[in-house]
Amino acid sequence: MSSGAHLIRVDYHFHPNLPTSNARAARKVARLYKRFAQRGISAVLITEHVYKDPVRAWRMMQEQKPADITIFPGLEYLTREGIDICLFAETDAIYSYSWIPYALSYEEVIDFLQTHPDVRGFVTHPYTLGTTSIITKKGDSFTREAIEALGSVECVYSVFKDLKKLLSLPILRLCTASLRARIDKNESLPLDFHPRTLRFFAIGSDAHHVWEIGPCAEVAIKESVFASIVGNTAIQPYGIDQGKLWRLIPAAFTTAHEWLLKRVTAAPSSNATA
Repeated sequence: MSSGAHLIRVDYHFHPNLPTSNARAARKVARLYKRFAQRGISAVLITEHVYKDPVRAWRMMQEQKPADITIFPGLEYLTREGIDICLFAETDAIYSYSWIPYALSYEEVIDFLQTHPDVRGFVTHPYTLGTTSIITKKGDSFTREAIEALGSVECVYSVFKDLKKLLSLPILRLCTASLRARIDKNESLPLDFHPRTLRFFAIGSDAHHVWEIGPCAEVAIKESVFASIVGNTAIQPYGIDQGKLWRLIPAAFTTAHEWLLKRVTAAPSSNATA
């Protein structure tokens, strides 16, 4: 569905987060597509976490894909330092490469992308809370270098709008100023972190649950949907609400589950820093 005469809505960062049961997973996929349609989102990057079987997620999303929604294969890779970075491609040949969690450093991922133009990537949620932020792990200077090397960055990241609503309550507001300021930087990346040589801006939901689908980018249509996605030079967020406190509960369970998965994934490697 087009959101305007010359625009499409694109979710650059999406996790199917499917149940292990194939029957339950198929039912969730149907609900995901219904939600995309309701939100007018017509293009989605399937960026499942590298440690949660992104190939299965892609295939199950393909099986029920409606004609009016375009999806592209990808994954959210976890580097040796424990930093997230979203990767995607026009075809599922992306999965023919070896994507072992913690195997590649962030620098090695950048080198890979520069020598494999069929795979695209963007610096993902630079200011995210928790342990997977590139700024937290590698610092401001490296982050700017990475953004410039890729020419792409997730410039609007609204995942913490529910938490921000909680922290803005009068009883918490006075003691959470620095945390809310960091959330503000997620929601609108400071200009000094925008690439000077821009390839594209990314905006996505980082949705793991059906009700989280909505935040996305409005992207100008070019010669193809993929060309539109990798040539998006405007920051036009869409579908970002003011936050709902009840969503913090399932989000907390998902975050805890993924933290445990990362610990299990990292266990065989003495170099992992999850």
